[in-house]
Amino acid sequence: MLACLLLPTCVLLLYPGRRIDSGGFNDIQDGMTENEVEAILGCPPGDYTYSIPLLRPKVTHKNAIHSRIAGSGTGGTQRWIGPVADITVSFDKDGKVVRKSITESPSLLEEVKRKLF
Repeated sequence: MLACLLLPTCVLLLYPGRRIDSGGFNDIQDGMTENEVEAILGCPPGDYTYSIPLLRPKVTHKNAIHSRIAGSGTGGTQRWIGPVADITVSFDKDGKVVRKSITESPSLLEEVKRKLF
């Protein structure tokens, strides 16, 4: 039981700096560049969710779920998918934030608690 509680904490300590959560989301402001958003969230767009069998984050930013709006220069939409939140940020043709959204999900610890109790 103790191992179930300590393992998620250890995983989080091994991967500090990523802020794909409501705190990082709140720091993103209209007019920021994608580089500024990446600095806030601590990583490029991509899927940083946990791979439950190994309890390690799977990092697939090279295969990030994102799209570019055709004919809009550098504009487009990027997603940062983390273990507790999915953040989507839209950029205008100048590469500046124009819209953002967040979908929060239960943390790994909450999921473990839910399955055990």
